[in-house]
Parts: sequence; structure tokens; C-alpha cells
Amino acid sequence: MSFITQVFSNINTVGAVAPSSKYLTQKMIKPIDFENAEVIVELGAGTGVMTKAILKKMKPTARLISFEINTDFIENLEKINDPRFLLLNESVENFKSILENLGIKKVDYVVSGLPIAILKDLLVNKLLAEVSTSLNENGKFIQFQYSKFSLNDLKKLFTDVKTDFTPLNLPPAWVYVCQ
Repeated sequence: MSFITQVFSNINTVGAVAPSSKYLTQKMIKPIDFENAEVIVELGAGTGVMTKAILKKMKPTARLISFEINTDFIENLEKINDPRFLLLNESVENFKSILENLGIKKVDYVVSGLPIAILKDLLVNKLLAEVSTSLNENGKFIQFQYSKFSLNDLKKLFTDVKTDFTPLNLPPAWVYVCQ
């Protein structure tokens, strides 16, 4: 019920009606090479479903940096006790400069549950450009959405965009793996 309250209270920042299902979570983390990943960034950590799944698979020396601006979600995420996890109560508008301030020039994976289809075009274009230039040579941007509206925006910035559909999620979701 708390999640539903957040959806209606924060309609411009919470793009889901329910936490991600285990099926969506599995599809989102499947493209990650956890043996070699050193830095993973999560955009829109939400209730922490994806966060916990990533941490469970990460190697001991890897880092997970998660962005979340919803204070109720942050309160829940702060309960995650893992030295590899850094929770940032920051907007993704400052994605690249925040990473640079942390001494991070490149990342291996960016996992996103942001509702990019409903965010302002200017913000989405800036964010996607910063994500694409922040990825290592073999890095990937993994995004889920409830529609294919963002597919063309992703294809403008990434040479390889694969899509997958997850019907066992509420609502069903598309997963984009961009490289």
C-alpha cells in the first residue's frame, strides 16, 4: 500500500504501479557480467528490489551507486547494510558530475528503472548522453519501460539496442539492453 501511495503522491518521479517482479529483475540483471563488473550505477532504486538482486551477485570488490530522490524509498534503502553500496539522494540531472566528484570516470553498467518515457525531453536527452559517454568500452545501459516510446531515443545514442519483453510483471515491461 505504501508503494501505491508513493505512485500517486509522486506521479512524475515514480513510474511504476508495483515493485519490479522477480522476472523483470532477472531480465534486468542477466546482461551484467558480475565477475568483471567493478562499478554499477542504478538510476531510480525505488524499493530496492533490483538493488538487493545486484548486491547479491556482485563480487566483493565491486561498487553499486544508486540514485533515488523519493524520501520514503530512501528511508527503506538506508536499511541495506553493505559496504559496496552507496545510496545517493540526488537527481540524475547531475549524473556525470556526481560520478566525477566520486572519482569515477567510467562505469561498467547503468541499470535504470526511471520513467524516461514521461520525463522531460531535455532531461532525458542530457541523461542518456551522459550515460552513454560514462560507460566503459564494453559497458551496457539496461533500462526497463512499460512501452516502446523510448526506443528511438535509445537508438540515437547506442549502436546496439536489444529489447526483451517481460509479461510477468505489473504492468508488463520492456527491457532495453543498450551498448
